[in-house]
Amino acid sequence: MPRGRKPGWAERGESGGRPKGSFTGDAPGRKTPYESFTVSGHPEECALVKRLAKEAGKSVSRYVLDLILNK
Repeated sequence: MPRGRKPGWAERGESGGRPKGSFTGDAPGRKTPYESFTVSGHPEECALVKRLAKEAGKSVSRYVLDLILNK
């Protein structure tokens, strides 16, 4: 196995995509799909956001969205 390759992942040019059985984001019964984006920050900033989210009893995603949307 080449260095850094995860077991189950296809070689370039093969079927590609996620390994068989991995999460696709298609939750049964969900009517509204979710979107995602990435936020970058210094390690100390990211750690602080994670700690504040945990203290608030929320996921990082929910904490950030609630904070930005003033909820």
